[in-house]
Amino acid sequence: MSFPIYWLKPDVKEDERLRYGKHMAFRTQLCDGNPDHARRQTRPTPLRLEFRGGGLTDFLWTPYSEAIVGEDVVRVFSECGIAGCEFIPAELENTMGDQVASDLYELRVTGWGGMASAESGVRVLEECPHCKHRVFSGYTDASRLVDLDAWDGSDIFIVWPLPRYLLAVESVKEALVERQLTGVKAVPISKLPKVVAGTLTPGNIRDWFDTDRAGAFDAEIDAALRV
Repeated sequence: MSFPIYWLKPDVKEDERLRYGKHMAFRTQLCDGNPDHARRQTRPTPLRLEFRGGGLTDFLWTPYSEAIVGEDVVRVFSECGIAGCEFIPAELENTMGDQVASDLYELRVTGWGGMASAESGVRVLEECPHCKHRVFSGYTDASRLVDLDAWDGSDIFIVWPLPRYLLAVESVKEALVERQLTGVKAVPISKLPKVVAGTLTPGNIRDWFDTDRAGAFDAEIDAALRV
C-alpha cells in the first residue's frame, strides 16, 4: 500500500449491539440447482432495530456490523466532505415492538474497492455452477487486500468478498478522532482479525449495491478471478 487504509472497527460490547426488530424479516431466494445455496439474501429497508436501553454511542452496530449513526455523524461527514456512503433512515423500536423517536440512520457504503488483490491470499475455493454462489478463502495478508487500481477513490469503501468490513482513508480517521466520535475505531487494515472458520461467503453482490452498479461490479469480479 502506498498510503494508509483503515478498518472502521465496531467499538462496542457484543451485548450493546442493536438487535433486529421483531417484525424485520430477511427474504431468501434459494438456488434452483442446489437448495443448500441462498441465491439472494435480501434484507428490508429501512432497518427496524430494537433498543433495550443503556447508553448510546455515536456509532451503533447491528449483529451483522451494519453501522447505525445519529444526526451528529451525518453532519460531521457532510462538513468534512467524506464520500463513499449514504445515510438511510432507520427505525427504532422498544422491546414491546413499539416505534420510538430516534433520528437514526444506516451508514450504507457506496464506495467500491474492487476484488481483493491476489497478493492478499483470497481465492475461490468453491463455486456453484447454477447460481455462482462462491466460497472464498480467508486472507493471509490483510495489508494487501486493496488493489489501488480497482479502488474508485471513495473515502469509505468495501472490497469483495468482505462487504461487512468498512474501509476508510486517513481523512476519515482524522474526522473520527478530531470530532471525538464514539463507538468506532479506525484500525490499520493490517490488524483485521482472522476470518472465522477460515472462509468467506459474501453472498450476491446485488444484495449490497443497486442493480446497475452490481452488474458492473459482478463483471469486474469475474474478470479479476479469471486472471
